Amino acid sequence: MVALEEKYSILSNGCKYYTGLFIAYDNQKIESYIQKIKDYMGDEVYNKLKPNIVLTEFYRIKENGVEKDIPIEISVSISWYKTTYGIYGDEGAGFRFKETRVVGMGNLFNTFYLIDNKFIRHKEDRTKQNYKSSTKDKQ
Repeated sequence: MVALEEKYSILSNGCKYYTGLFIAYDNQKIESYIQKIKDYMGDEVYNKLKPNIVLTEFYRIKENGVEKDIPIEISVSISWYKTTYGIYGDEGAGFRFKETRVVGMGNLFNTFYLIDNKFIRHKEDRTKQNYKSSTKDKQ
């Protein structure tokens, strides 16, 4: 089983990839990608909504002797607290007059891909033509 896990932990370009929620990840390493998200949303909207940006998948390359992390997937979520007033609880937990919940915005269908430094929505046309320009430099 170890050999199987090692096989799938390496991309076709020979780089190891990492998956999981890297909440404590140093976002300074991917600041250029976070800046692209800010540019896409606009500064006013970004500052008002204060999105949570979490790196979920990335691979690491060595460029000129320096390790560089390239994101595969970055999760961006927007949430806020909603307080409702009433009588809540039960005899065991006790009674309270307000309840605060975290409410999120968006769903799994709000997926965007960064192709040629431009965000393309998941539902939009992502044909081979769109990928040709981003892969021809590497061939």
